[in-house]
Amino acid sequence: MNPFLSPSVIGYAKSRSICAGETLDFFISSKNSLQYKVKLIRLISPDIGPIGPAFKFREIENKINGTHTGKHQKILPGSFATIPGPLPLPDDFTITLLVFPTLINQTPQTILEMTAESGLKIEVCNSLEIGFATYIMRSDKVLASVELEVLPSRTWSELKISINNAEGLVTIESNSQSKPSHLSREPRQGHCTWSARAKNNWNNSRIKLAARSFSDSEHHDPLSVFNGKLEKIRITDRPLPGASPTTIAEWDFSIAMSTDQIIDVGPYHADGILHNLPSRGIRGSTWNGSSLSSILEPDKYAAIHFHDDDIADANWDISHSLDTPNDFETGCYALRLSTVDESTPEFYVPFFVRPLAGLQNSRVAYLIPTTTYSAYANMNLRVTAQFNELTHGRLTVLDSTDLLLLEAPELGKSTYDVHNDGSPVLYSGMNRPVTNFRPNGRMYKFCLDLMIIGWFDAMEIGVDIITDDDLHREGIKSIENYSVLITGSHPEYTTHAQFDAIQSFIDSGGRLMYLGGNGFYTAAEISPLHPDIVEVRRPGQDNLWRVDHTEGTFSTSGLPGGLWRNLGRPENGLVGVGFLTQGFDECTFYSRKPASVTPRVSWIFDGIGIDEKIGDFGILQGGAAGYEIDRHDFSKGSPEHSVVVASSADHSPVYDLMVSSILDTLPQSELAEDSIRADMVFFETKNGGAVFSVGSIAWSGSLGHNNYDNNVSKITLNVLRRFLDNKKFLND
Repeated sequence: MNPFLSPSVIGYAKSRSICAGETLDFFISSKNSLQYKVKLIRLISPDIGPIGPAFKFREIENKINGTHTGKHQKILPGSFATIPGPLPLPDDFTITLLVFPTLINQTPQTILEMTAESGLKIEVCNSLEIGFATYIMRSDKVLASVELEVLPSRTWSELKISINNAEGLVTIESNSQSKPSHLSREPRQGHCTWSARAKNNWNNSRIKLAARSFSDSEHHDPLSVFNGKLEKIRITDRPLPGASPTTIAEWDFSIAMSTDQIIDVGPYHADGILHNLPSRGIRGSTWNGSSLSSILEPDKYAAIHFHDDDIADANWDISHSLDTPNDFETGCYALRLSTVDESTPEFYVPFFVRPLAGLQNSRVAYLIPTTTYSAYANMNLRVTAQFNELTHGRLTVLDSTDLLLLEAPELGKSTYDVHNDGSPVLYSGMNRPVTNFRPNGRMYKFCLDLMIIGWFDAMEIGVDIITDDDLHREGIKSIENYSVLITGSHPEYTTHAQFDAIQSFIDSGGRLMYLGGNGFYTAAEISPLHPDIVEVRRPGQDNLWRVDHTEGTFSTSGLPGGLWRNLGRPENGLVGVGFLTQGFDECTFYSRKPASVTPRVSWIFDGIGIDEKIGDFGILQGGAAGYEIDRHDFSKGSPEHSVVVASSADHSPVYDLMVSSILDTLPQSELAEDSIRADMVFFETKNGGAVFSVGSIAWSGSLGHNNYDNNVSKITLNVLRRFLDNKKFLND
């Protein structure tokens, strides 16, 4: 195998989570349509090389295994809309619309394409080379064209395209709205003539917005996609002298904002469909600062923002369907994809299996943070950002699978990236090949969560797998019968429904083990129409991927976005600690606090000395405390009876670089010693419940040290055993 070549066979699954007895579809693409091999495996621990436990998996016998005929499948990025019609247009009509370009290229970007049953076509586009142009075409032959000055960037312009069939006249106008303190532009107008004057030229038309079709298919051309906002598209007839025009169609984008539909409020109700999830809940031309919510004043948010790099779903053909028996064991699985000769690196498609619907195999549930996986899916920032080495305090290590993002930008971006026009990516999903959802590569998120699965296996602890997807869809019902709920290493993003379910679990007597850091930090949402897509909006956060405060409402639900602490539900109140800062250069250890010897919590440290360093080892920069850390803080919502039993100290100066976090979360320096630290916290809850939090992403990276015989593993086991014991805690 050549490690410098990227995987030649890639794929994805229809869902991240299924129940035993269900079927899961897989979508595979093979470079040059070469044959490829499939192997179904159950993942136990990640492939971390020589620094930790060996890569552990079990091959599963299944008919899906073996060599298969390859097929190369393309991804066509870019968002657009289709209005199938057919629209009963008269011979003479006018199209008006509002346009806000955000990235103007030399090559034309299509704003509108209208195709009639007769074969005639109107294409409206904008580019630096040609300007604002309208073409009358038949079979890709230009019959007439008219061009004006290029539309101004990031300015609303009203466009009019008028067709006078009887006179063979095409007239276009552009009128740009002036901005405060900007010079105004005079309206522009141009016209051309054409010879086709037959009746019913434009009857039964269909429309495509923000892209044009390939000449030989109905698929959109990704190179034609418009970057910018569209609003208020209206078609009227040509009235008689002295009369007002009659509306034939008018699409109001402020309606059904949480759906893929664009609604025609005209007489024919010619609704359209959005493709590849352009951004909705976006400020429109009439926004004036009177509201910050698309729910309160939807007419002020009546724009849709299209991007040439939007991708909602690769939309590949199904390659394989995996039928699981009713007794299929709950756990983490993957399809391992490779070329027949193993000449390029393998590619993994992980998925999770729950018990048969209605059954429960264990009193312990392990909650897989699939919402966070989706938010980070195909994170270009890690590969391309110029500041990576600065914030990491070391060189960025990439492998050939990471570099797929450079070789195949059509794989799309994460919510930590910005679109080509600089606007934030709001939607990210897993129905596409994902380069950072695999059991190898960077020890972060999924790989660290596999370390916890490896610990379960080594300790011979049976658990049921539950994912965020299940929790969002089913709520408290998905976890209410479990005694203990254990989180992954980095459950950063949670939807309102997920947050509610976890809070209900704790309040009803459930016991939560939060084995990570930076958890329950940011609100996210999942669309009922696209259950694999996560929407993230971070209003006002001081980073590259923020939205401003005017667009902080989720388009998929109408609920507010942002940090949970800014929404009145701080993570401190849920798990006793809250995110403080991060540093990717080195990790450190915990020391016990005086309170740790009290009978109320001393059981946590059974078998561990009072002065023993806890976690001064681990695969993640050498310690259990670090990477991203949380601390206890009564002023930020930590329960008044919560107790800090251990803390870290002496983190490197790189942790000070997380300026936005420090400005937001550090207490006054004179009131806090060792303010940059990870806190280990315990507290009891109502009805016999309890919460244990470690406040560090790196914790799980220390579990497997010395073949799982270490004090991090011991503390985790002590807590789990006590949480499975139904007797009350001393403070109950």
